[in-house]
Amino acid sequence: MRPPATGTARLACAAAGVTLLPLLAGCGEQGREFSVPESLCGTKIPAETLDPLLPDEGDSVDVDLNLDNEKFRSCNVGVGRDIVLTASLNRVPEYYDPMSPDGGGDNLEDPRRMRKLPFEGAGVTGSGGGAKATAKCGGSGPAYLYVDLSVVEERAKADADQLRADMRRFSIAFLESSKKREGCAA
Repeated sequence: MRPPATGTARLACAAAGVTLLPLLAGCGEQGREFSVPESLCGTKIPAETLDPLLPDEGDSVDVDLNLDNEKFRSCNVGVGRDIVLTASLNRVPEYYDPMSPDGGGDNLEDPRRMRKLPFEGAGVTGSGGGAKATAKCGGSGPAYLYVDLSVVEERAKADADQLRADMRRFSIAFLESSKKREGCAA
């Protein structure tokens, strides 16, 4: 039979456990080694809206502005050597319903309309990692802004409902920030 542990022995065991815990917690996990960008395509965005669309692991993140002209702005987000997200902002003179063929909704897998948007416009998410949304702009900006978002296929296959919610949240934030940047009245 073992003698009961004394207070000093208990303290030593607890200290050993606390010392080893951080070492064991990191075993087998690489995790993120990058900070989530706070700007996309030249538009400030809340990092917490972009964060769930990025991979859980990676060593670096790059945001490349592909095209920026009077009507169109497009950029890619890369983690490591892989492009994980593409976003574009279109300045358009007329309303495009994202669910229509003209709005690109027919290109999405299992498209579902975004409900209760905080602006005048419309949006759609697809289970395969795509989202599109249109918002009225006006003022010194164009008549409408149209956002097209594409998330890599691996992320899209994880949880379609959660991905839809994350893309909706990001699309709204990106459009709201873009409306401010473009000088929209609406």
